[in-house]
Amino acid sequence: MKKAIAYYNVNLGTNVEILEIEGGERVNYRINEDGKQHASKVYYNLKGEPYFIERAFTNSRVYLSECLRTNI
Repeated sequence: MKKAIAYYNVNLGTNVEILEIEGGERVNYRINEDGKQHASKVYYNLKGEPYFIERAFTNSRVYLSECLRTNI
């Protein structure tokens, strides 16, 4: 099982664990509730901020700048 490089809190008790970012184009992530690995394309808003759409739980945007890195 891969170690998470960042976390994002969706709601109380549910976290998105970012596993890897592939060349700034794809994000591999896992929801702590189901444990399955998912992938999503990285998009950019009009300000140039990167995000991906988490489709496994809430179908919402997860901005990479709001994720808490684990390798600080």
